Amino acid sequence: MRKLVLLLITCCYFLITSLTAENDVSKQKQINFSIRQRVLDQFDSDKDGRLSAVERETLRKAGSPFAVKRPRFIRNRKRHEQRIKKYDKDGDGELNQAEEKAARQALEDVWRNLVGEYKAFINDRPIVENLEKMQQDAKQGKIKDFPEELYDWIRGSINRSGNKRTRKKEKSTNNHLLTRFDFDRNGRLEKMELQEARAVVSGQSKNDLSQVIQPKSQPENISIIGPQSIETRILRITEFMTDNKTGLADEEGELVDWIEIHNYSSQKQGLKNWSLTDSKKGSRRWFFPDIHLDAGKYLIVFASGKNRKKIGRPLHTNFQLKKGGEYLSLISPNGEKSEISKNKYPKQRSNISFGFPLSDDGTEGKFPTFLAFPTPGRKNTGTHVGSLSTIKLSQPHGLFKAPFTLRVSSVDSDVTIRYTTDGSRPNELSPVIDHPLEIEKTTIIRARGYKPGHSPTPIITRSYIFPADRIDDSADGLPPANYPYEWGVGKSNYGMDAGITGDHKYREKVLKSLWAIPSYSVAIEHENLFSDENGIYAHAGWHGRKAERNCSIELLPTEDGQEHGFQINAGIRMRGGFSRQPHVPKHGFRFFFRPRYGARRLKYDLFGGNAAKEFSHIDLRCSQNYAWHHGFSSKALYVRDQLNRDLQLAMGHPAPRGNFRHLYINGHYWGLYNTCERPKAFFGESYIGSEKDGFDVVKIMGGYSEDEDQDRRYQVFATDGNMKIWTRLDELSKDDLSDLETYCQMIGVKPDGSRDPDSNRLLDPVNLVDYMLIIFYGGNLDAPISWFGHNRGGNNWHGLINGTQNKGFRFIIWDAEHTLLDLQEDRLGPFPIGDTADRSNPHWLYQRLLENEEFRVLLTDRISKHFFRDGVLTPSYVRKLFDRRIAEIEPALFAEAARWGNPRKTYESVLTNSEWRVETHNSGVAKHQSWFAEVNRTKNQYIPHRTEVVVNQLFSRGLYPDLPEISVRWSEGDNQELELMAGRFKIYYTTTGQDPRMFGGGLHADAHLYEKPLTIVNTDGDRVLCRILEDEEWGPLREIVLNESDKKNETTYPSEIRQP
Repeated sequence: MRKLVLLLITCCYFLITSLTAENDVSKQKQINFSIRQRVLDQFDSDKDGRLSAVERETLRKAGSPFAVKRPRFIRNRKRHEQRIKKYDKDGDGELNQAEEKAARQALEDVWRNLVGEYKAFINDRPIVENLEKMQQDAKQGKIKDFPEELYDWIRGSINRSGNKRTRKKEKSTNNHLLTRFDFDRNGRLEKMELQEARAVVSGQSKNDLSQVIQPKSQPENISIIGPQSIETRILRITEFMTDNKTGLADEEGELVDWIEIHNYSSQKQGLKNWSLTDSKKGSRRWFFPDIHLDAGKYLIVFASGKNRKKIGRPLHTNFQLKKGGEYLSLISPNGEKSEISKNKYPKQRSNISFGFPLSDDGTEGKFPTFLAFPTPGRKNTGTHVGSLSTIKLSQPHGLFKAPFTLRVSSVDSDVTIRYTTDGSRPNELSPVIDHPLEIEKTTIIRARGYKPGHSPTPIITRSYIFPADRIDDSADGLPPANYPYEWGVGKSNYGMDAGITGDHKYREKVLKSLWAIPSYSVAIEHENLFSDENGIYAHAGWHGRKAERNCSIELLPTEDGQEHGFQINAGIRMRGGFSRQPHVPKHGFRFFFRPRYGARRLKYDLFGGNAAKEFSHIDLRCSQNYAWHHGFSSKALYVRDQLNRDLQLAMGHPAPRGNFRHLYINGHYWGLYNTCERPKAFFGESYIGSEKDGFDVVKIMGGYSEDEDQDRRYQVFATDGNMKIWTRLDELSKDDLSDLETYCQMIGVKPDGSRDPDSNRLLDPVNLVDYMLIIFYGGNLDAPISWFGHNRGGNNWHGLINGTQNKGFRFIIWDAEHTLLDLQEDRLGPFPIGDTADRSNPHWLYQRLLENEEFRVLLTDRISKHFFRDGVLTPSYVRKLFDRRIAEIEPALFAEAARWGNPRKTYESVLTNSEWRVETHNSGVAKHQSWFAEVNRTKNQYIPHRTEVVVNQLFSRGLYPDLPEISVRWSEGDNQELELMAGRFKIYYTTTGQDPRMFGGGLHADAHLYEKPLTIVNTDGDRVLCRILEDEEWGPLREIVLNESDKKNETTYPSEIRQP
């Protein structure tokens, strides 16, 4: 009987609500009837047919009694069960954080002992033979109780070595001398270079080497630190270089800018309070440490931006030098300047230094010029160079259908133009262009002009792509000429699938696909990508500057003129986490724009609209986990990550923009890629404001690096700035967050909710809530908590803050591939990871903040805003964004299918779950067809119902009130009236822009009880803010913007803003 009464009450409740809301903007369902009834049965203690605020709080604290538990991802079930049996001390059938830590520590102890016994590493370098011996002994049972997890560690260490054999080739004496003394890098030793080489080899060099620190691959007679004493006399900048391609390296082996200081006085010179600057205004950018320079000696300061001043170590300024020209000065303690130029020094040239040449009398000259032979740490030469104009090519780069004649010329006389067509940089041994070139097929031209006594011209790179000949590229699966058969420890994969391109039904589709979207073209020495010794593609796990190579990247113009294109020289690295593994054939790329390569920034409108127009770096990412070349290929969609970032942008928050482009490498088609920004300090400068140096960017370290600190895998660190503010936020999250004062301190407000100018805002709570709602909607399995780590580890999150702006940490959606999968996926948690500083994450912070009433009110407001009416997370809005991205990539997918649809079984998955087994037997055509099936599943099964599923999940956790949404209706007739409807519930509203509910829960003085329709007169842009108030419980905020234009056009409903 009681259940029948509850059922009747509930039916009446929904009947009243539906009748009064029939004219609402949205027909979106609210709470599923059966779920609501289950919740009421268990938590409606007063049996009034509705959850009160107190009852809802009881439900929230109960955890997740109605959550559907997803089976945990287990890569090796037998191995995992063994670990549980051994380390599960509390007997709950799984490992908690302490038990996981104990298991990990025991594993590391065994590894440490075996490494010592087998001498598996020498100076942190893997010894492959010894590692293989350990592996063999373990398989033969010679190592007692050998943990199976260590097989993965052995394989990873072998991969880290670069190959299964360590190939370290010793250079001949002649090559060694050439490397050290070929200062102009023309491939031979000139007279002056030979003299210097003979002086050093014979021991007759006059340079004092007693206190020299010698990084690898730099001449031994270069002092990059100064002797240390005290006294003050005159110093001078005598030489510097901004475009250092092959010259002096710093202590980390990086080719960075450098500045040479000479003490040309007869006494020692103290450097305390001396400074360097690149500001004409006289500001002292970088101060020297308390060291000194002996009389007549030289000191090298690297202008790298690394800001290092440790005495006895190489010095680094906190700024870099601009290749295009800027001011540079050395400032004495009393303000006197030693300027290289009164204004800006001229545009610099590759591997050519700028300074004061040696005069006929052996003294340094008075006027600076270009120096043919850079001499860091030594007297400058008397040889200076003239300049040449940039050479001209008669045809712009692009995609072509018909042959053409290419003319290459120079306005200067007697210039020899040399070129290459294999992507490599031309030198003085490259072929000469002495007649027009007939371009009849895909050709990458890289050209450079030479003239005796002059510095070479900049290298000009132009890509001429003929898609018609690319569809037959390496169709037999064999490498192109001079390319390797193996990529490090993995098999190579080149060219198109003849099963598609050889079929007349699909050949024309592939060709059209190559024309469908714009294309990038990368030109690079193929050894720098694929060789055993130096190839970063072959060793995709390499990280950092040492894994960065010089290249050219072009965006090719399109036929319709929508893309004008660009060419820029850049540093190229590999990107990604798990995708760096050797068995993955298609990798992503990252491009860095630095003065050493050319321009400091890429200046181009990559994404349109109000997106940034300058970039310090960009990513070309490719789908990995659900893609045809690797992973669960039948679920390949290619837009998951970008769609999630689009959702965050639509909510009004910063998020990396992106688009889809084809990529060619040295003319070979490499597939479909997603151009995207990266959430680093420069990203913050572009979209949040202020200088990038003021940003802290906190993220979690990946777990698949070959050369990052393995002990810090999946730990939080600062990739830009420092951890100070994040640590403070993490410490505060461990306090009693139910206390309003603690919450106010975290978000930088006073107890009345107004900004506190004396308090540093640590967190942007609106951003955190919206970020988590996107995580919940997508069912994200790998961010910010990873299901693949048994929900006990974080992954794939970035937080940004500018300490000077007081806007708080903001979180950025990143690498959201594991989304839009299971309609019923529940990622609300709670999850146990985050209670230590090194494992902290946004989800943990969100969970802790749920203890605070103000935060829960904010959460309900944002749920109402995004999941109801025309919110960003409603089916219609998500479908609109999804359809736009599908329309963008669909025409380009046939080319991707031909390139990567059949990866020729060159690899196997490391995942042992049958659900995740790699599908290598399907052809590219079959996989292309499966893409349409996945698009339709997402479009017709996931998107229409996911909004309701997530709202139900939130309600069943006590995170959404048991109150109706406020509906609105315009009255007809001459007098426009706005009617607010919520059944029997009271509505309070304001027209002053104030929230009817005050911060802390009180009723605002501007709030009125709604009793009759509101008359609307000349209120274009005004807002009505309204809430339900029932038994001291506030419903979510509804914000209505009144548009005069809507009334003139007799629009039935007002539009609504969507700014957080």
